[in-house]
Amino acid sequence: MKNLISLSLHVAYVLLVLQCLGCSDKLPSTIAQSPAPNYGTKTLTTQGEVVGFYMPNGTAAWRGIRYAQPPLNDRRWRSPIPPTAWPEPVMALNHAPRCPQLATRLDHGVEVGMPIGQEDCLFLDVYAPSDISNGDKVPVMIWIHGGSNVWGGADQYDGSKLAANQKVIVVVPQYRLGPLGWFAHPTIQGKTTGAIAANFALLDQQLALKWVVDNISAFGGDPDNITLFGESAGAFNVFSLLSMPGSEKYVRKAILQSGAPSTHSLDEAIHGEHGSVAALAKLGSNHELSANNLRELPVQALLNVFSNNDKINVVSQIADGVTLSSDGVIGNIAQNYGTVPLSLIIGANRDETKFYTAFNDKFVWRLLGKLPIIRDSDFYEALSEYTNNYWYQAAVLQTAQQLNDADIKTYLYRFDWDNQPDFLGIEISKLIGAAHTLEVPFIFDSFDNFLEPMGSMFFSEENEQSRNLLKSEMQSLWGSFAYSTSGSPEGSQWQPHSTKEPFILQLDADQKLQVGRLNYKYPSFTEQIHELRTDHRVPSEEKKCIIYEEMRTLHSMIQQNKQFSSKCPFISED
Repeated sequence: MKNLISLSLHVAYVLLVLQCLGCSDKLPSTIAQSPAPNYGTKTLTTQGEVVGFYMPNGTAAWRGIRYAQPPLNDRRWRSPIPPTAWPEPVMALNHAPRCPQLATRLDHGVEVGMPIGQEDCLFLDVYAPSDISNGDKVPVMIWIHGGSNVWGGADQYDGSKLAANQKVIVVVPQYRLGPLGWFAHPTIQGKTTGAIAANFALLDQQLALKWVVDNISAFGGDPDNITLFGESAGAFNVFSLLSMPGSEKYVRKAILQSGAPSTHSLDEAIHGEHGSVAALAKLGSNHELSANNLRELPVQALLNVFSNNDKINVVSQIADGVTLSSDGVIGNIAQNYGTVPLSLIIGANRDETKFYTAFNDKFVWRLLGKLPIIRDSDFYEALSEYTNNYWYQAAVLQTAQQLNDADIKTYLYRFDWDNQPDFLGIEISKLIGAAHTLEVPFIFDSFDNFLEPMGSMFFSEENEQSRNLLKSEMQSLWGSFAYSTSGSPEGSQWQPHSTKEPFILQLDADQKLQVGRLNYKYPSFTEQIHELRTDHRVPSEEKKCIIYEEMRTLHSMIQQNKQFSSKCPFISED
């Protein structure tokens, strides 16, 4: 009887997971109750008092603190400005609504593709350890979240465990996303309106940084010791923030997880495939595209014209000449920090691209129409190997070389943990492995609610020991870097990277920690093309060209290798 009940529960769980992997059906939602305010957390900011609460682990938390005036109506597509003062204490107990976006499969209780969030969204969360002594000032870590710059919010990241374990203050700001955060159009950036920025998301993040500088000492933080850290789009944004004038006054350390320095031209943002002209043309010829009309356009209509197949497409990191120049991100970082020290941690995950290929029907078929099964295991592994080698070489190693040339101290890592259990006979370690974003729960100690319900496929009792070992090590490395006055992860074997002495720290664990110098030489792009020509796992020209095209897609994100031809080199000439 017990076995029958266990089997029934297992089947029910499997069906739930399968449902959430591939459908847009509405799922039951839960409404979290507001925590009770604790007036012992009452803190005075430049705008007024805020009251927070204590998390179960004793960390003090303030959620939903406004750092900018609402970017509504005439303030849409303008630089954010500080909020006005509030006369009464604000109960900072709940995450603020996300910035406008389209729901994904990871947003429970909402149909995929439905608009969620609100424009009045420029808030941040603060997490502080409870054992800060009076007068002490602990390091501050500001997390810039990922999500392709079109999705996500502060509610996805609980900084309480990182704050408590490393005795740091963690700040998680929200910023405008999609066409509200990244927008260029002649009526907005035109001669009649004057030259203004197109990267409003970056301006939001910059104002959040300024808010931290002005207020964090009241929470026990050190405004002179701030570390920016971000993942995916968040890391792209951190690179851009460092290149913007003024960042050198406040930031001397940054951690960039699975990102790269990149800019796109203003012309692409306006006239390109995903530019504003093509998107706004969907409104129809009867819609006058004046600045006032665009600012009055309902959010849902704006999201709709910039979306395709329930996904928003925008050009971000726009070289608008105001926030970002066309001179290159690294060059501007070098100029900003010419007389000021800057230390960086840069890295990526070994199997970054499996996050995308595992759910791409070109490479997998669906069990019961939902659960992805690899079509061709040899080709799947070859695809992963070539695309991930290209990503690391272009996004990490080439970037590190440019930073070394600018005398900026850089530490490199590669995240390799892939101890996922098998699921219904499927080797999740091969399907997903050390994929994109998988390192995030190791930093935040958030295994319990990571990408649910899929997270339960990744983390189990069987791999609890290995992930906890690696979690503690990674938190310690990130925390010691935040504490360091020399810009080094103190107390570790991690050495700065240099072209003459390459050093990549491998982050992995099984029954024991496997953290040490990575013994692997990444092939150049030319070497990869040569290897692919004779790779027995990819016998056909067609499949070789598929791999080449996937590498070219990565190039469009990174834009490091300017010689990447659109013509597949494996097609035989007639």
